[in-house]
Amino acid sequence: MHKLRKLSILYVLLFSLMVIPGALKAVPLPGDPVFTPELNKLQEAIANQLTAKIKLFTESYNKSGNGNITISSTFYDSRYHKLYIDFQGEVKISDSIKKLFASHNSLLSGDGYIAYDLSIGDLTNESAGAKSHVTGDLIVFIDEIVFRFSAATPGLNEAYSPAAKTLLKFLNDIDVRPLAAAMGKTLTDFSSENLENLRKEVKTRIDATGNTASEKFFFLLKQSGNLTAFFFLQFVKNLPGIIAGTVGETLGATLGTFLVPGVGTAVGGFIGSMVICEMTRTKVHKIPAEFEIVKIKKFGKMANEESLKNDWLLKKIDESRASLRELINKDLEANSYVLVDDLLDTLRKANPAEKKILAPSAADLKSLLEFQLNQKQDRYAERKLKQFSEINMNQ
Repeated sequence: MHKLRKLSILYVLLFSLMVIPGALKAVPLPGDPVFTPELNKLQEAIANQLTAKIKLFTESYNKSGNGNITISSTFYDSRYHKLYIDFQGEVKISDSIKKLFASHNSLLSGDGYIAYDLSIGDLTNESAGAKSHVTGDLIVFIDEIVFRFSAATPGLNEAYSPAAKTLLKFLNDIDVRPLAAAMGKTLTDFSSENLENLRKEVKTRIDATGNTASEKFFFLLKQSGNLTAFFFLQFVKNLPGIIAGTVGETLGATLGTFLVPGVGTAVGGFIGSMVICEMTRTKVHKIPAEFEIVKIKKFGKMANEESLKNDWLLKKIDESRASLRELINKDLEANSYVLVDDLLDTLRKANPAEKKILAPSAADLKSLLEFQLNQKQDRYAERKLKQFSEINMNQ
């Protein structure tokens, strides 16, 4: 399996409740008459309930002893219908999952209707297995999710408030604790050998019930990839009877029905059928500096689109700018100009809007190069300053 797909599936497992797909139709802008008081209230309730479920999910996962994830902060912007979340912590992982990470850090980002940045690294070995440190942030576009769900679900016919009510009922009724348990077991126990043993165990249990749905269920599992299959098998292995009559057209629809019979089928089908779209938006970054540049551009674009000040976004921009400056400074101290060249190339290729967003980081770069030249008599810095001066930051 391609590394990007493996890492994307791992992301889906880590944040399986939060992978909500998008569609292509444009969503009304904030202030549009479609955002009635009822719809705004429902969207805020969705954000609040999603926050509560995410917290319960992490609490349940932490109690399993398989790691410790902390939700650092949450913030819902009712003006733009966005939920902002910061998280960090440690997760225990199996040797097979550890092999997915070819380098010290794996840096992932996505710009779908859940925009996210995820850093997985600092691998450590202990007697009980490997641990990985994770940090990241999420921006959940609640209005995007509601509008796309209404468009994708038969019977809703783009009726936004009923769509929001369906999503809210799903969130109200879902028990995330079994998902947290399945995720923990997947991250700590996954291997090809364990997957085959688990597959045989679950099939034996299902066949013992006389269930005729097992063939379709295992066909769907085969198409999903090994990590996803392991996750689903962990979830259902103690519930063989529940599969009867509940296997949907996709694993998402099937899992949704398991979790919340009725509305879960529609919501789960919506999520499951479009996960691939979100995965294709996932980018794996080779170096931390590239990761920080992507975040600065993404957060800066969002901040510019909002008419009022957003402290969460501004804080994120400042953090990434400081991190980028530190990375470049370390690069220069090591007499390397790799990151300098990367940033110069980024500035050359940037459009005017991106140059405006990157201007503070460009100023940092110029300051660091001037220090190299004036304080360390590094003549190569003079050459880079000349290249910098040739970039027109106003066009």
